[in-house]
Amino acid sequence: TNIKLVAQCIRTLSIKGLEYRKFGAKALEIMSTLTLARQVLAASGGIAAIASLVKTNLDHDVIHACVTALCNMALLKSCHKDMIRLGVVNTLRDIMMKGKPESKKFVSVCLINLSSRPELRSEIVHDNGLEMLFPYILNTRDEDGLKMAGRTLFIYTYDEYTRKTLTVKFETVTATGVGSAMVSGVDALVALLETGFKGPVEEA
Repeated sequence: TNIKLVAQCIRTLSIKGLEYRKFGAKALEIMSTLTLARQVLAASGGIAAIASLVKTNLDHDVIHACVTALCNMALLKSCHKDMIRLGVVNTLRDIMMKGKPESKKFVSVCLINLSSRPELRSEIVHDNGLEMLFPYILNTRDEDGLKMAGRTLFIYTYDEYTRKTLTVKFETVTATGVGSAMVSGVDALVALLETGFKGPVEEA
């Protein structure tokens, strides 16, 4: 009950002025470190509050606190369906567009956790959850960020449907000239996968 009250307060803070939104985002980040709080936050307006905060802010501290909270919630498998149902992919896409490199790296971390459940992968693909990674992969100079994004894509090669969809989408993006690397989509994907990314990691 107390966690639900906190979630309600955070939702209220998320529609106030910038300083209030910073407090709300930081509260979400801190609360999401508590395992018992994650599912309650996800189901009681935490995802909606994060979506609102990201849409109405360009402030790096707010955006980074939001993506950190999403990563923490995604550590708990029981949160995954609520997160997908409540449109977390769209929020991650907004973060990838607005965030700084540090925050963009966390988008991949969140997708890795969500993608550990095979039954959710097709939903993430359906929501265009992988396209947001392609421009980042083609343009980033962050080696760790590239590895995280590549590992995310690698997870989708394990299922026939998502593997085919992934290859087609990646080829389309590179063929239309997104990013500085004008290479074959398949060759680029193979090059990423050959660097030794591990397969999906199931949470214990």
